[in-house]
Amino acid sequence: MDYPRTDYTTDFSSSMIDPVKNTIENLHEVTKALHRKKSYVSQTPFSVIDKDEFTGKNRKKHLQGDAYINIDTVLEEPLPSRKWSICRATTFIQDFDERMAFIPRMVSIGPFHYKISYTRTMEAHKLRFLDRLLKSCNHPQVMLEKLEDAMRELELETRECYSEEFPEIDSDNFTRMMLVDGCFLIELLRLYHRRCKGQLADDPLFETRWLPFSLGCDILLFENQLPLFVLQKLYKLTNLDDDDDDEQVSLNKLALQFFESLRPGKDIITIEDFVDKGEEKSHLLALFHSSFFTNTPKPPARIRRRSNKYNTFSGKCWFYNAKLLVKHGIHLKKKPGNILDIELNKKELRIPTLFIDENTTIVLKNLVAYEQNDRRASSYFMSLVFFISNLLLNTEDAGLLMAKGIIRQTRHQGEKVVELFDNLAANIAFDIDNCYLSEIVRDINMFTHTRSAPFKVFLSSVSLRISIIEFMFFLTSTTLSIVSLITSLRSK
Repeated sequence: MDYPRTDYTTDFSSSMIDPVKNTIENLHEVTKALHRKKSYVSQTPFSVIDKDEFTGKNRKKHLQGDAYINIDTVLEEPLPSRKWSICRATTFIQDFDERMAFIPRMVSIGPFHYKISYTRTMEAHKLRFLDRLLKSCNHPQVMLEKLEDAMRELELETRECYSEEFPEIDSDNFTRMMLVDGCFLIELLRLYHRRCKGQLADDPLFETRWLPFSLGCDILLFENQLPLFVLQKLYKLTNLDDDDDDEQVSLNKLALQFFESLRPGKDIITIEDFVDKGEEKSHLLALFHSSFFTNTPKPPARIRRRSNKYNTFSGKCWFYNAKLLVKHGIHLKKKPGNILDIELNKKELRIPTLFIDENTTIVLKNLVAYEQNDRRASSYFMSLVFFISNLLLNTEDAGLLMAKGIIRQTRHQGEKVVELFDNLAANIAFDIDNCYLSEIVRDINMFTHTRSAPFKVFLSSVSLRISIIEFMFFLTSTTLSIVSLITSLRSK
């Protein structure tokens, strides 16, 4: 392949081992076995037929009778036989605007949006970053060949991380994509780290304040991921011996530092608490997700046991909305820190401030999509979305949360905020028993459904919302007036 402004390029010549070859061969064996047991097949609800049989009278017979399996179609599109960690989030999303939250606007990473037209400008920057990285090495040609060989070795494992086969991307182009996209990400993170240390990041991409954030938002898209083991391999191979600083900084730390401005709570994290601990994450979005640990204790097993086997519901039915919670005596207060650390202390519900802008909205949608499509991910953000959605019944609730400083937004009005969380919560199958906030939800409902709750609601709805003292004074004066009237009538 050709790289600009270099003379140390080579061609990708290795051929890919067909990842579905064994699956197709197995299907052929199954098909032969089924034909040998024709009497058994005819008694099943499905009929196994060849393409040539599905014509004329046979076609009518099969359409009127049992369902059929077209063997040619099955062989062309074999069922997946592996577990993947990266898939499309937009498969079941019909609304165009909602789909755009998962599609890159500036830079495409990985095979799902490979060479889409509106990210072509960044392709030149990717090659320029690869050129920059190779020129920083003592032996660029040797380094390039080493990187190529490493990507070839990882190609099959990388393909297996995706939910689709991508037959349109041959081995050479797939390996080239891994190398170019991966080196672009690594060099971008390294340059940003140097910029954070006060060093000059001598590159046009860092000449503007908005561009790094927009790139970060694209890099966190669920459909825009490379497996993290690919990035770790490239980072290890390109970690120069004479660069002591970069040698001591892990790739995880560089990534979390780069994404810190996109945290919906704008909180500052202690990055050392999250990097290089536990199992290796599958991609950068998973790594970012893992940094949102929560101090909110999970309910013990006896409380978290399933209360109803059909307890998978969505909607505004967990607890009262914000306005009614206040009427029932709950005090809403903001708090700094991780947006997941919601706490209830007696009657004070403390919720971290959530900043809503264009970028954090996209990040929230992709975090939810990641949790929905990967059962290994903790359902933190699905829980958060449902919790906030239950607080927001209407624009009055949104105005109340904004007035309390719990929600801060740039250009979204109250109605837009309610609509945002309604859309986030839509089409999510979620079990409240698996919610990390289930104990808080239970305590809120216990508080608001006590015997004194109706009296609290009555007091809050008194004419002109007068205070309790004013109400008692009004009640006393009314009683005295009635007594005086009765006395005067009796005297007559």
